[in-house]
Amino acid sequence: MNIAQMCAASRRAFPKRKAIAYRDVSLTFEQLDDLSTRCAGALSALGASKGAKVALLLEKTPELVIAFVACAKLGAMVVPLNYQLRPSTIARMVVETGGDVIIAASKYVPLLSEVPKEHKVLRKIVKCGETKGNEGLVWARLLDEAPDDFEPVETDDDTPFYLNFTSGSTGEPKAAVTTHGNLFWNTISSVETLGLRHNDVHLCMFPAYLHPARDILQGCLSRRDLGFGE
Repeated sequence: MNIAQMCAASRRAFPKRKAIAYRDVSLTFEQLDDLSTRCAGALSALGASKGAKVALLLEKTPELVIAFVACAKLGAMVVPLNYQLRPSTIARMVVETGGDVIIAASKYVPLLSEVPKEHKVLRKIVKCGETKGNEGLVWARLLDEAPDDFEPVETDDDTPFYLNFTSGSTGEPKAAVTTHGNLFWNTISSVETLGLRHNDVHLCMFPAYLHPARDILQGCLSRRDLGFGE
């Protein structure tokens, strides 16, 4: 079971139910599924494919959730970047993971200033939020122009899905590999322990760069209602 399948199941069960509530933005499960598919198609059009590294330099916004699910549909790996770190540390993370695409809030793009100028990822920075002019890759336009024929890529439980950096308390931060199976069963455990149901509202507490999957998935999945894990 992967995240793309979880999203599709939630859409089938509760298409018009609210999936995301963020300030004045509200998205249903149907809209989340559609937008994440378009995002996956847009990333594919940029040259990202199964196994690609997609870095997310975002706060807890709808774009974060959409991009996260999109990476699952593409078979790509998510690399959450901590926007509170120094540009030199962020640059090292990008270089070490071999990033292929970065989706970043416009205000955080300057944090990429120390990524080597020759690095391929600098040609594929997708900017979210307010941008000056209409230059480069802009999130809204990219989704509008995404191909309509994208089909989710198949993955299994052992397929790596995201690289979560450790704190580096005893050395440099290291990227820990997390698979689709890891995320699914971690979520099942949390949902069962907390007794979550489809009509509960889950408040996302973690920063976007710390275990983003836990918050995202707990808000989208309940074994009792969707039959997962039985």
